[in-house]
Amino acid sequence: MKLLILAYDFPPLNSGGCHRPLRFVRHLPAWGIDPSVLSVSNYDEGLAQDPSLLAQVPPTVQVWRTPLRPPHFLERKVTGYYFRLTEPLGSRWRSSVEATVRQLFSEYRWDALLVTCPPFSLLSLANDLARRYKLPLIVDMRDGWSQWCLTPWASPFHYWANLWLERKYLSAARAILVPTYQVGRDLERQHGRRLAGRWHYVPNGFDEDLAASLQPAGFASRSPVVVGYVGSFYFNPYSHRLIYQPWYRKKPHQFFQYVPRREDWSYRSPLYFFRSLAELFRRQPERRSQVLVRIAGRQPEAIRQMAEELGVADRVEWVGFLKKSEVSLFYQQCDYLLSTSVKVEKGEDYCIGGKTYEYFAAGRPILGFVTPGAQREVLEGSGLAELFDPDQTQENALRLAALLDGEKVYQPRAEYLRQFDPSVTVGSVARILQHSI
Repeated sequence: MKLLILAYDFPPLNSGGCHRPLRFVRHLPAWGIDPSVLSVSNYDEGLAQDPSLLAQVPPTVQVWRTPLRPPHFLERKVTGYYFRLTEPLGSRWRSSVEATVRQLFSEYRWDALLVTCPPFSLLSLANDLARRYKLPLIVDMRDGWSQWCLTPWASPFHYWANLWLERKYLSAARAILVPTYQVGRDLERQHGRRLAGRWHYVPNGFDEDLAASLQPAGFASRSPVVVGYVGSFYFNPYSHRLIYQPWYRKKPHQFFQYVPRREDWSYRSPLYFFRSLAELFRRQPERRSQVLVRIAGRQPEAIRQMAEELGVADRVEWVGFLKKSEVSLFYQQCDYLLSTSVKVEKGEDYCIGGKTYEYFAAGRPILGFVTPGAQREVLEGSGLAELFDPDQTQENALRLAALLDGEKVYQPRAEYLRQFDPSVTVGSVARILQHSI
């Protein structure tokens, strides 16, 4: 079987979304599937790139790269938020993708097309390609579209239009892959029976089969105890205010903004961990020298301000961007690794950070300041985490004090973690593809 993967997020781009399609192309050949990739040749300025990731692409996998056209005036300005339904990456990439597929199809004759999203604007492009070349369409929804609420929709019309587009494109798909059960249930809740039985849980996971070989994660008290974190926190204070402000307190052009549900992304930030640390230092000032927090990745000023405002900045070290090859050494220098999750009001968190599986593989215990939902469930199931309720600041401070003084061994649950081995996750993708043709 020949599979074409349409992936905006793909190495050398170093994003949370690039590792999933990379894992697919590395392991699908073992299941008799010949993948090739169509990706971007000129990412927009400012996006993090890591050329070392390219070494993980098998030499037998053909990768074509085509350019994005430059953004036009409206695409560069904030007014585009109001005058378009979704981000313009799909439209900027369309002409070069269509030309490349037209040129290559007679030679390669793919049997199926898989598109990985976001960007969600790729769904229109992928749907058109699938119809034109009579290919089964497989949609890999790394996140939900209509229910993804990092910032409000520009108006109820924008929301309902995108909901309609989501329904249209997903209804045309032969199968839909989702990384958590929560994303799948959200899609079925919004679109009803037409998606029932067509979404398939395919979690992110390890790059190699590791579950059976994971060793106990031990912690022995020492000073200072280093708590590490790698990656982005996806928290924007401005967007957060727009979600929670009543309409009459906004600027006139923002009066009609709309959120289908409230998601508090401050819980995805280190805010509640910092609060617990600040409470610990207030109660027991001598503890201040016992903790060092090391945060790697490009962090906005708002994250640094959290540490300043809570009085813990002197115990936080900002490491900056790390290449994939540098991350494992960072993990080995930490005693605990920090995990956080978004809080969905009247719902469940639906995201599991890709770094979670790196944490498991690193053999370091995890401090999980997590809300009910997907991230908490996977940490609890792993046996490798100490779980905290982010809202219980005083209790958390006391528990942190106890951890600093103690020693503990966290035993990995191999039978649970086995579901994240690529022989299982990518094996599921292979069976879904074979069934969809």
